[in-house]
Amino acid sequence: MKTYAHIYNGLVVELFSTDLDITTLFHPSLVWVDVTDQPDVIPGWTAEQVDGVWVIAPYVPPPPTYAELLAVATNTRDSLLRQANDRLIIQPLQFKQDLGISSEEEEATLLLWKQYCIEVSNAELQAGWPGNVLWPAVPGS
Repeated sequence: MKTYAHIYNGLVVELFSTDLDITTLFHPSLVWVDVTDQPDVIPGWTAEQVDGVWVIAPYVPPPPTYAELLAVATNTRDSLLRQANDRLIIQPLQFKQDLGISSEEEEATLLLWKQYCIEVSNAELQAGWPGNVLWPAVPGS
């Protein structure tokens, strides 16, 4: 039994195993390549002819674009700031400080959270922005 890969637009789109002549089973416009010797081939792999020989290999996605990296980094930054804000609202440290009723421990915690928010906000100033960002540790973790 032989296994064939159906190639369409440079990709393996399906596999088919048969003992029959593949060229008689499907429309002649379809491209079928014998992959019997490559049992690990799966749909989604790339396929291209190089000097008349089919080269079939796992798909390797292109590296992310700058815009994609920027979107991920920006979303991460915004999410971290929202989480910090939620933390400060749940524990109204700033309000206590404003009213002069915060303890020394609460003052220290508030300072840590403010420093954290500044570090998160300034992440885009890092040399690795947006593709290689070192996010600060969450206070108390």
